[in-house]
Order: sequence, then structure tokens, then C-alpha cells
Amino acid sequence: MLLQVRECFVEGMGPDVVEGCGDHLTDLLSRGGRAWSAAAGLVTRYLKESSFYIYNVTVISAVVLAAGASTRMGRQKLLLPIAGEPLVRRTVREVLDAGFDDVLVVVGHEHEEVLGALDGLAIRHAPNPDYQTGMGSSFRAAIGALSDSAAAMFALADQPLLTARDYRQLLDTYSARPRGIVSVRYGEVTAPPHLFDRAYFTALARLEHGARPVLQRHADNTTILRFDPELLLDVDTPEDYERAQMKMAGGSWHHAS
Repeated sequence: MLLQVRECFVEGMGPDVVEGCGDHLTDLLSRGGRAWSAAAGLVTRYLKESSFYIYNVTVISAVVLAAGASTRMGRQKLLLPIAGEPLVRRTVREVLDAGFDDVLVVVGHEHEEVLGALDGLAIRHAPNPDYQTGMGSSFRAAIGALSDSAAAMFALADQPLLTARDYRQLLDTYSARPRGIVSVRYGEVTAPPHLFDRAYFTALARLEHGARPVLQRHADNTTILRFDPELLLDVDTPEDYERAQMKMAGGSWHHAS
């Protein structure tokens, strides 16, 4: 009997199989009399309740795209210090503090150094060996590592003015209505981060560059958050880096409204 029950658990993985195992166990134990039958009922109920819990957990991931070659900066921009820590570490730390279930960092150019800057942080990483072909390759690398995710936010590693509070707004908005897309607009400019239900993962994996084509095609299913335009600063050039340092030093920016 125990061997039959063991095989039921070893071979089956989904909730329908677990429920079937419970029914099978009930049949087996009920043959042993009233006490065994009562025990079987309790075990079956536990299995079904556990199955409901295990297979209805929603994992919402955050992806930080950190694979680019930093060509306009002339050196690896993600390792440049911002407020006492590497730019990439600041971004990832803020994303972690936002409360996502899972944080994935896509790395490419100088990946060992970038991962070194993230040492000690509770993240996963996905390598993108094709990072020179454009951002689309980073989306593909990320999607390939999100098999358990119901949704994912995609953030850029070079936006130092965004904080955990800002990222949290996307998470809370999606959690309140778990479907569609949550997008950010800075004044009249639409820019990352964006959060996508997994229904859009296939479309994201087909991108060549940024997510704009997916956002445009599915505007009717998109919730737009309004962020202060002052937050829109990508560190792409030495001039951008200088601006970022000045803003960070002076605290001259605002959070999402």
C-alpha cells in the first residue's frame, strides 16, 4: 500500500494528480476499517488544501536589464559610483526593496564585473551572450528564465533616480488588477519600468529592441502611472552621469505622484 501511495506522489506533479492521489489513498485506507477510513478522509482533505495553496501562489518577478555595452559612455557605466555604490547595485537594491517575489538581472557586457557589484544581494541572473544585437535579446534571455512567473516588471539598470517606492507602485497596481500591462509615463514620455502579465511574454520575446511595439498594440489593456518627469534620467553619456551625480547630491528630484 505504501509503495502505491509513494508512486502516486513521485510520478505526479500537478494539482489534479495530487487530488487523484488523495482519492486513491482514501480507497486504500478505507479497506482497513472505520478508523483507517476516517484517517484517509483527513489525509485527503489535507492534500487537496495543500494542493490549492501550492498551485495558486502568484509569483510576480522584477527584471533588471543590465546587459548593454555602454558604448556612448565609453566604459562600463553600470559600475560607476552613484551615492557611494555602483549604479547597477543601487538600481537592483531599490528593486529588491520594492517587494517583488523574485528579482532577475540580465547581464551581458562585462558580466563578471557587474555580478561582482551585486555580490550579497538576493537575486538570480540570466546571461545574454547576444547583448550586442539589441535590447530584444535581453527580453528573450529574461523570458526564458521566467517560467514560474505570472507577471514581470522590466526595469533599466541605468535609471538611478527611481526608488523602491516608485517600483512598488507598479507592483501594487498590478496586484490590485492582475492582468494586462502597467506602464509609466513621465510627462508626455513613455519609458520604463513597465510591468507585463505573462500573457505578453511571447510578444516580448519576439522584440528586436524596446517594448514600445507591445505597448502600442495593447494600449487598451494598459494602466498608465504618471511619474514626475524629473525622474526620467538614463545614464547613457558622461553628461548624463554628471547630471545624475548632481541630482543625487542635491536631492533635486521627486517621487511618483
